[in-house]
Amino acid sequence: MDNVLRQAASIRDDGVFTGTVAADREAPTAATRNIAAAAAGLLLDRSWTGTGEVPVLGPESLSANDMAHIMSDVLGHPVRSKDDGLDDGVRRTPRTASPTTFREWCAEVLKPAVQA
Repeated sequence: MDNVLRQAASIRDDGVFTGTVAADREAPTAATRNIAAAAAGLLLDRSWTGTGEVPVLGPESLSANDMAHIMSDVLGHPVRSKDDGLDDGVRRTPRTASPTTFREWCAEVLKPAVQA
């Protein structure tokens, strides 16, 4: 999610954001705060040892079109997407899902940045 933040000026000024996936292809969306929470949990878990991966996939998969609709709704002006293909990766399960929705992130992080 936070990768969209670097495009705040383009979203504000031109109503456009770009991505790395086809506009209709859904992909995991996770906020950095959820990744940090997963990392902090591992750091605090004294029983955890070794190496491995800890997927953090967010609560839902969204397409660029879905994200554009949500941003348009939250920001109150039209936003559209431009993209060209990648990603899927790990399956979302209760263990790999994280709590912050893209809508929440837009309202709490993107909107203040766009309005700044």
